[in-house]
Amino acid sequence: MSDEKVGEFLTEIQSLYPKFLTDVKDIDIAYRLWSEMLEDIDFDEAHRALLNFNKHDIAGYPPTFGQLFSQEEEPAYIRDESIEDWN
Repeated sequence: MSDEKVGEFLTEIQSLYPKFLTDVKDIDIAYRLWSEMLEDIDFDEAHRALLNFNKHDIAGYPPTFGQLFSQEEEPAYIRDESIEDWN
């Protein structure tokens, strides 16, 4: 993801979770860390993951990177349970 898109993505998180990054002492470090974590992630994929996370969020806390991009091949937040499995 480009630096410009990382900024846009972090802005999206903050618009859904206004307290996101408000307690961070050094915003530049937080931005750099998120940039490194998002470097291999497509913006559209990240956007969909954020929307799906938010749709199912009942706690009201901003997501961590791991919550959005699990180590699983297909994280639970991406699965569409309404689609029948044909396998």
